[in-house]
Formats: sequence, structure tokens, C-alpha cells
Amino acid sequence: MKQLKITKPVGRIFIALIMLAACKQQDDLFKEFRPDRMFMPAGDISAESGETQVTLTWKEALNTSASPTYTVEISKDTLFESGALLTLQTDTTGIVLTDEQLEVREKYFARVRTNETAGIPASSWLHSNGFTIRGKQLFIAINEQTDLKDTQVILKWRYDETVTRLVITEFEAGSETGREVQRVDLDAETIENATITVENLTPQTRYVALLLAGNVQVGSLAFTTKEPSNFTVEITPEDDLKAILEAAADQDAIGLHPGTYTATEEIIILMKKQVTIGAVSGNPAETILQLRGFELRGDGAGIRLEDLTLDMLAVADTYLIDLKGETSDNSPTQFSSITIRGCVMQRIGRALVRGSRAGNRDHQVDFIRVENSILQDNDTDYALFEIQKLGMNRLEIVNSTINRVSKSIVRYDVNIGTPAASILFDQVTVNAFGNDGRRPLVDVNTPADIVVRNSVLANTKWASVRYPTPTVHNDLLRAGNGATARFEYVNLHNLMNSAEPPAELNIPSAVVQQGVIRETLPWDHATNDFSFPAGSPLLTASSSAGPIGDPRWNP
Repeated sequence: MKQLKITKPVGRIFIALIMLAACKQQDDLFKEFRPDRMFMPAGDISAESGETQVTLTWKEALNTSASPTYTVEISKDTLFESGALLTLQTDTTGIVLTDEQLEVREKYFARVRTNETAGIPASSWLHSNGFTIRGKQLFIAINEQTDLKDTQVILKWRYDETVTRLVITEFEAGSETGREVQRVDLDAETIENATITVENLTPQTRYVALLLAGNVQVGSLAFTTKEPSNFTVEITPEDDLKAILEAAADQDAIGLHPGTYTATEEIIILMKKQVTIGAVSGNPAETILQLRGFELRGDGAGIRLEDLTLDMLAVADTYLIDLKGETSDNSPTQFSSITIRGCVMQRIGRALVRGSRAGNRDHQVDFIRVENSILQDNDTDYALFEIQKLGMNRLEIVNSTINRVSKSIVRYDVNIGTPAASILFDQVTVNAFGNDGRRPLVDVNTPADIVVRNSVLANTKWASVRYPTPTVHNDLLRAGNGATARFEYVNLHNLMNSAEPPAELNIPSAVVQQGVIRETLPWDHATNDFSFPAGSPLLTASSSAGPIGDPRWNP
């Protein structure tokens, strides 16, 4: 084979041709050169949201004159397809937008560019993520036991001389679009008293109240009116509580007049029926049940407890609610639901709810819900909710306080597969909890969606009579075998393990955290009043810019 030989002159020509080709390719690249990008504001647009304003900041543009100026545009559309709602000029790397310019609690987007100067063209736009003005929250949380009825509500707010109007919007069931049903211009006396009674509402209906100062929203509060008082029968402490409840029909509602009811000798059995038991007065301090517990047995069994003090008297091995089959403790059963509303539950011996007697998902319940309640001084040797193997759609603890509890709050640690349950703590204050080497909050080892929101978790390792030398697991919680967990707007205070010296409990890395803070609190295991100190950041730390934790303590 003949070899091709390139002489020096030919070689130089060949190399020159290659360089020309490379220059041509480079010239093609320069056709995509965008000088406007060289002068863009640097970094990202940061947003710091407050009650009445939001501050946007960015870094100074590079490669520009010593004093660049910027154009800022605001839109509700991330792509600005409908143009800008607001256009502003500034010679600094930040701008403040107030509630006079933007609607509170509405999401907006911004874009910023460097203006043309000294022959340098305007830069490309730098876009922000969504941001809002949190808005003032003057409303005080509703006391559902005293201020909320079936057709009226008493609304209270922190005094502010600028408030002018109240607007009530009604929402039909399942609808996210409401209709305005009342608009009240506030008189001087109402403004001074910072309270108003709203009447002529519809029972069991969701409403949103808006408090306005001129055209600016300074308070928003959602509430649902109660169902009309409609007890099937009303009784007094002289009546036989156990006999009346066991003879009740499905869906009966038993009203208890004030006094102390004693049913400590035998467990009350509700066989294949859903029964409501509530205080006629609506005040748990006036209606006290001292009892050995309730058993729900058979398909359809369920219970609703309202506005009662439920005292188990620290009797060993007692359950407030125990789920059992009809023919045997573990026979397959479809229970209806468990609702506890406006109650005080104390001195439970073993567990608030036990749902672990049957095989995986052989026992099922639609939901367990605790709301507007206090659980205190429960030196239990099981978790409060001992529900491993129970098939359920959801467990919800809302607007409630859990104070001094042994062991842990939720045990759901047997993998029963899908469908996943939801487990929610929302506006909950938890203090003095955890013992016996357990994960103090929840131990979930099966598919579930765990959310802890707008809540306070404080002071682990309660030294109780049962466990005088407290020990806890190094992890605050477990979310295993397909479970997910989120902490949103939560304060964590003094959550320590059993080491010497104690160290802070671990929150697994898979737990998604948003708005989690560690504000020190003047609480200990003996605390019963969970009001925040004046000026505490926890008073505006919730997702709605109000207090976190049980609303009763910081209205």
C-alpha cells in the first residue's frame, strides 16, 4: 500500500483550512451570543413575607455601570402571559410591596431586569418563585364549646381601631366557591369591644369570616356551625347510664345533664350500633363520666363523645375505647367511626383506643378523630392510640392538647400494606410525653401519610408513677415501610433523649420540614397553662400567620 506524504507547504495549507473551519463554527456559536444576559440581576429573587408587606431582594447586576437601575414587574401569572399587574422602578437591589398594592394571601410572581444605560441594552428578566403577603390575623380562635352553635357564632379579635367591616361567606358542601351572605359595617361600640355575634346561620355549614380595614383584609377565620341539638333522650346522674346506652338504638344521641356519672364496675358494650353521648350543657367541667370504658363490638359499631370529662381513675388495664369483634375479640369487623369532640380525657390506665386485637386489616374503621379536646395525666402502659394492624382511612388530632402521657402517642408499627392511612396533628400542643424506650411521637411502620402542622412539641421523658425513671428512643418518630412524614410550622422545645448528658432527639432525614423552629418555652412537666410569653414569635408562626398549638391557650 502506498503512503500519502504531505509536504510542508501542503501541510501548512491543510492546517489553515482546519482553522478556518473552526472559526466558522465558532462564528456560528457567536450567533447565539446574548449580551443581554451578561447584565441580568445576579442570583435569585428572595422574598420575605410579613403581615402587611413583602420584601423582594436580589443581587446587583454584574458588568454594568456603577449605579444600575431596575424594572420590577408583578403578576399573578408565572409566565406573565397577561402582562404585568404592577410595574415599578428602583435604583436599589430590593423593593417593598405593601397590602395597599397587593392582595393579602394571594400568590404573586415577580420579574426583574437591569435597565438600559450608557449604550448597554436592558438585560433579560430574572424570575422569582411565588410569594404572598401573609396578612394580619386579628381574629381570635373560636371556643367551640361556648361561642359556636348551630345557627350563630361569636367572633372575637384583637383590638384594632382601623377595622371597618365584617364579611361572612357561606360554602355549600363539597364546593370551594362561596357566596357572601352577610356584610356588616362595624359601629364604634363593636370596634371598641372587638366582638360580634353573627346570627341566622345554617346548621352544619362551613363559613369563612373576613375582617377588613378599609379594603385590606386583616383577619380570616373558617368555622363550621354545629348540628342542631337533637338528643334522642336526656338523662341525669340518677339514671342507669350503662343500661340506657346498651339499650340505645343505632344512631341514637344520649344527652347527659350536668353531674357526675359513675360506671366503674363494668364495661359499657355498644353492639353493632353508632351512638352519640354528649353533655346537654356543652361544658365538660359540668358533666363528668367516671367509667371503666367502652367496647365497640360488631359491624357498624361506633361512638361519638361530646363535651364530657372522661375520667378512668387510673385503674390498671383500662381502655377508653376498645375495638372487638362480634363473636370473638379478633373476628373480622367493619367499625363505623370514632369521634371525640370538646372532651377532657384523663387518668386512662392502658390506652385511649385499642385497635390491635385482630389480624392485619381484619378490623377496619373509617376514621378516628379527636378535636378541641384535652388529654392529660394518662400514665398508660400502651400507646395512647394502640392501633397496629387496624385498617383505617385516617387518624386526626386537631385543636387539642396532650399533656403528660407515658409511652408514646401513636403506635402503628405493623406493616399491613396499602391503602395508606393519613395521620394528622394540626394545631396541637404536646407536652411531657414519651417513656419506656419508645419513639415518643409516632411509630409508623406501614404505608401512611403523617403530617404534623401548626403544632408545638415540648419536653420529652415524663417521670410518671408507672415509669419514674424515664427513657425514650433516640428518634422522635419512625416513618418506615412506605410511610411519609412532614413537619410544617412546628416548634420543637426540649425534645431530649436518655443519654448522659441528654442530646436532642433525632428527626429522620426523610421527614420533610417546612417552617420548623426551636423557640425556647418556659414550660416543664408540671405546666398546665400553655400560653405563650408576650411578644413570642410563636404567636404568628402558623401557616395562617396566627399562633401555633392548641388555639385555646393563645386566642
